[in-house]
Amino acid sequence: MKASTIIRCVALVAVLINQALAIWGKELPFTGDEIYQTVSLILTVGVSFWSAWKNNDFTSFAVLSGKILDLLRSGTLTKEEVEGLIEEKKGS
Repeated sequence: MKASTIIRCVALVAVLINQALAIWGKELPFTGDEIYQTVSLILTVGVSFWSAWKNNDFTSFAVLSGKILDLLRSGTLTKEEVEGLIEEKKGS
């Protein structure tokens, strides 16, 4: 299941609970400011981790792809050589 699907489902449940509470005249036990601060904190932490993950090579595949990119940029490895390897492996 995709993360976006889970987020949409959680948001749907939250607004349904909020609507039900509003219909029954109940108020949530926290203020709008507390909700804002909590959502801001969650977003800040989430974006920080996402940014660190996307901009750094943590996995062995990412490290290898970084090395290949460096070789391509330096001209040690050509685009044609890489494409040839890919085609060779597809044929296997």
